[in-house]
Amino acid sequence: MADTKMSWAIRPLAFSQTTATGKPQSASSIRSMAADHEAAHAVVGIRLEMKLVKIHIAQRRVTLPTGEQACSQGFTEYDVMDLEVVEGLTEVLLRRILFAAAPIIVEKQRGADVCEVCQDDIDGVERWSAPLGLTPSQTVDVFAWAANSAYGILLSDGGHAWRSVAAELLKHRFLSPAKVVSLVRDSDQRWNRRITS
Repeated sequence: MADTKMSWAIRPLAFSQTTATGKPQSASSIRSMAADHEAAHAVVGIRLEMKLVKIHIAQRRVTLPTGEQACSQGFTEYDVMDLEVVEGLTEVLLRRILFAAAPIIVEKQRGADVCEVCQDDIDGVERWSAPLGLTPSQTVDVFAWAANSAYGILLSDGGHAWRSVAAELLKHRFLSPAKVVSLVRDSDQRWNRRITS
């Protein structure tokens, strides 16, 4: 069984307080970016049949694994113990990798410094790739595969579920797991009806 001490996956998120040109970011702009980022994790996780525990956007202080303090703008938490009971180790690791990679292409397209905004997500891809026994070049290939595959999963309904979850997060800052699952399932059903009509 993989990593039984960690029954959940948390992705802290920290955005730069300034733009690329050095201008200060507005609080609403940072909340909007955090909502898009966390919604990407949530939608991909639900489509991978992971059990959502919590999602919110709110500024809080976090201690990084290195011991340094940072300011997180949001997080998405999943219970992965259920997966570990019914799935093989490789399947669980691949789902965790896709979950971690979910917002990377989103942030890149937005023009963000992916290494800054997604560092914990990048670390997650590396962490979950390590038990697969990959060489460094294979890990790079997995990273590219994961970022592109997660983006495909995210946009499998044209991006509607992602935009809906992000919009609701902006309104309420916290969503129940049932609400997020409902938004994703409703969007998927509408999309399926549309493409089969």
